Amino acid sequence: MSDPRDLDQQVLGWLSADDRDPASVSRYAVQELAWHTAPRKWIMPPGELPEVAAACARLLEASGRDRAAAVLREGTPAVLASWAHSPQAGFAAFTRAMQATGVEPPDTPTLDWAQHLGSDEATVLDAARRMLEAAIDAGAFVPGARSWRTTQRNLVDAWLRAPSTLFSGRAPIDVVHAERAADWVEAGSAARRMILRGLVPLPVTRTGREPHPVEPVRFLLDAIHEGVPLTKTGRLPPALVREAAVRFGWGLPAFTIRKESDVAEVAELRDLATRARLITVRRRQLTLTPTGRAAREDHALLWRATTAGWFDQDDFAAHIAEVAAAILLEAPAGSEALTSATHEAIAPSFRNTVGAHPDLRDVRIALWDWLRPGHALGWLADLRGMSGQLHQLTGPGRAAALEGLRHRARSPSHTAGSHPAGSHPAG
Repeated sequence: MSDPRDLDQQVLGWLSADDRDPASVSRYAVQELAWHTAPRKWIMPPGELPEVAAACARLLEASGRDRAAAVLREGTPAVLASWAHSPQAGFAAFTRAMQATGVEPPDTPTLDWAQHLGSDEATVLDAARRMLEAAIDAGAFVPGARSWRTTQRNLVDAWLRAPSTLFSGRAPIDVVHAERAADWVEAGSAARRMILRGLVPLPVTRTGREPHPVEPVRFLLDAIHEGVPLTKTGRLPPALVREAAVRFGWGLPAFTIRKESDVAEVAELRDLATRARLITVRRRQLTLTPTGRAAREDHALLWRATTAGWFDQDDFAAHIAEVAAAILLEAPAGSEALTSATHEAIAPSFRNTVGAHPDLRDVRIALWDWLRPGHALGWLADLRGMSGQLHQLTGPGRAAALEGLRHRARSPSHTAGSHPAGSHPAG
């Protein structure tokens, strides 16, 4: 058995830059050492792990955090037992225990935390943890009490949006978004970087203008807000399809509409609203999600969700959409020119299931998956140029493209997912 006083000093030395002030160490860092770092990364007999955890608890007590010390002692046996079972079980137990303490910031409407943090986002996350620790100590919420997670999320959301002296007067969310946008622009091939660099700072700077309306999406949300039974094949009822076709001038003239697939724009509208997480299917009915219900009443939310849905496909298709949108913001372009340019920019960063880079056909399919809903919503129009048919962003389409790129630039980085033709990020 180690001398507790020596072990206390070792733990403080591991956690504190000056090896003197226990209060300078965050509660999260102490818990992480006891519940993750020591059992996962340190080479020591399992019997010594409870001693390390006990030393961590004493460190919290030395800085006046008796309640936090008690929580750590209470949670340690189950966490260490899980690590003894397997690394997967140990990490899962560590995550549950950490979230239960209330000091791990949750995702909020303002920000989803990235899995792989940049240095600035890591600094913001650490500051958010310290803010939650102070809020718990001040009695702002009690972990485990009724509705405590809602209070915790609201605290984090408000803190993210408030200017802070910690970040030279900037709001923490702006610090995170600026870093993510810089990383987003510089990722991938040289061809991709050259195309996207010309957009900065447009994708990360709002104009403050009222968002453009998305009338077809609003029509769909209004039509199904109480739920709409689907046909036996899972399609929209023909009467709703015909109403949409008449209202927005969709479908072929003099063509009898009998099913959803008779009007391509309606199918695109439904797919887009699904990707935007505005609608879902429950018990053979098409109905609104909580986001969809909120978006019916919130014009700006409807706009953000719909434009994000235009770009939120699998990772490969989303990268295709980014480059295509950036090109069209500069000038109209034909399908083949867009296919060639996006292939050059994106294909080197992805491989399919047999290890080859995506070919032009893979890119063309993904590109049209983005172009079709743009045409359906009136964000893209056909233009006849010297080289033939061109795709052109309309006024609302330019705003939608910029909002979608802004969403992509600010989103947490995702490198996993399903991709057309089995494409996945190249390592």
